[in-house]
Amino acid sequence: MKLSVIFPLVFLCYVLVFAQNEPPMESFSCGTLPRSSISRNLSPTIGLFDSEVIRGSGSNCSRVWIKVNIHFFLDDNCNGSIYPLPNIPYDMDRAYERAEQLIDECNEQLANDTKVQWAQVERWNFGSNPGQEPIQGVQCNPIRYALSGVYIHCSTTAEGISGSNVGWFRDNFGVNVNSEYNVFMIEWIGSSTGQADGIPGKAFTAENFSISVFNHEMGHVLDLRHTFSSLESLTDTPDIEFEIDYNCDGDNNDSWTNGGITISESQRFDSRIWCKPSDCPNNLPYQPLDYDLDGIINYQDPCNPQIEELEPNSSLEGCLPQPWCNDEFHSNNIMNYSQYTQTDGVFTSQQIDVMVNHLNVDANSYIEAVLADDQCPPPMANIHIFPNEDVDDCAFCFQLEATMHDNEYRIEFLTLSGAVQYDTGWKTGPAIEQCISRSIKYINEYKHGFQPNTAYIARMTVENVCGDQAVEDRMFTLPPLSGCQEPIPKITIKSLYPNPFTNNLNYEYTVERQGHLKTWLVPSTNGSSEILLNSEQVIAEGTYIRTVTPPSNITSGVYYLVLDLDGEVIGSILIKL
Repeated sequence: MKLSVIFPLVFLCYVLVFAQNEPPMESFSCGTLPRSSISRNLSPTIGLFDSEVIRGSGSNCSRVWIKVNIHFFLDDNCNGSIYPLPNIPYDMDRAYERAEQLIDECNEQLANDTKVQWAQVERWNFGSNPGQEPIQGVQCNPIRYALSGVYIHCSTTAEGISGSNVGWFRDNFGVNVNSEYNVFMIEWIGSSTGQADGIPGKAFTAENFSISVFNHEMGHVLDLRHTFSSLESLTDTPDIEFEIDYNCDGDNNDSWTNGGITISESQRFDSRIWCKPSDCPNNLPYQPLDYDLDGIINYQDPCNPQIEELEPNSSLEGCLPQPWCNDEFHSNNIMNYSQYTQTDGVFTSQQIDVMVNHLNVDANSYIEAVLADDQCPPPMANIHIFPNEDVDDCAFCFQLEATMHDNEYRIEFLTLSGAVQYDTGWKTGPAIEQCISRSIKYINEYKHGFQPNTAYIARMTVENVCGDQAVEDRMFTLPPLSGCQEPIPKITIKSLYPNPFTNNLNYEYTVERQGHLKTWLVPSTNGSSEILLNSEQVIAEGTYIRTVTPPSNITSGVYYLVLDLDGEVIGSILIKL
């Protein structure tokens, strides 16, 4: 079982990022037994791997997959939204799906295969002159996240504590904090959007699903500081400041009052907290200004000034368009406070070196795999149970959507002695859900002989496209089945003919989701074996027609035609002549 580990609080650091809150989208801290690990390490020299070989260039850029747990919070009765900020509905049912999606989105940003750092102008010591850093192109970033686990905590107390208390969340809810990084999706009560527990650290909080917040805070955890920090020692992460000659008179010595606000040309503007006028037109200093307070706007657009808008005898040369109009005067560095890190965020070469070297020397246990490329990403088996899972709907279900790189998967249900109770066999991914349902024949009994109040182990095996496997076990106990109400099914039998039948059977069914479907012929009499008639992967919702041929030697009598969609079971009575 995965266990929480207490770890002392270290250096605190938080970040205010202009992050976009997502609209609502379409999840019990139960723990797991250990997962098998996949690792094809490159030849090590210092620590786990050779950092220079890992960094490589172009297609030679290797991949270092680090283990990450994601935590969501609800109130004590497991109601509410898993979205950290108030008044944004986000159903618990989608937590596992959203966790994997967030990891995938962050990995895509880390790939940096088409983006460069904007702030590379000569005045910030970039260029080809002696002593200057060379202009940086696209960087090889080997770091990727492997989703190790997803946890839902029903705790009103936790929901009332600010994300600024990272150590409290780590110590009370962290899972394997000495071998897996932990991310807590909780509101940072105040103006910030996230916080790391140290530089370097083991955990961080985030109050939204922004990839810029996630990668920024993970940057702190992996030993990066802000690019504008006085402690920043890297030479390829400049802090960008500039002065503005508003009235184009050739100096920066003027000041005036506009709407009660004193504007001084001599003040230095820090681009890390600003954006281009087209992106935030209502933020000073970018809104149109009436410099001489004569009621006439001097010019509307500092990025596209018109001659007739300027003061008499002014000149465009040297002052317009203003510096904030160009990307090279803005930062898209992930470790900056910037408007642009969500869509255009990048790390620099030296920042990537810091993170890779930290993982290589100080954090070996956090690495799931070191791979030469993205052709065989490590499979991650994640089998979860909702914190409020019960059998009111006549099924006890396991959530599989947080599983990663699941080309194929298999679930074996074992007794504690290791005997196989039920085996789904290999299924084509992606994995979504697997349920243990009520028997069609007996209203208070489970299928496949499962017994209530009995402990079992659910074992999930995942295989990626290259045949690498990962395994995760979860212990569970089924509650009694009594008085459960059949839910509105996601699968229905629309027609079944002929009935009675002699040889072939034709049936039409409708499904509302993808999944693995098995069709069984189940005798109504005790002691008779179920007969598998068909097994298929349903790749899309819709209506399908199938023809099956039951064995010719089955006896006459009453049967059930049973459709089993990942454990969700429906049946229809038919007669064999």
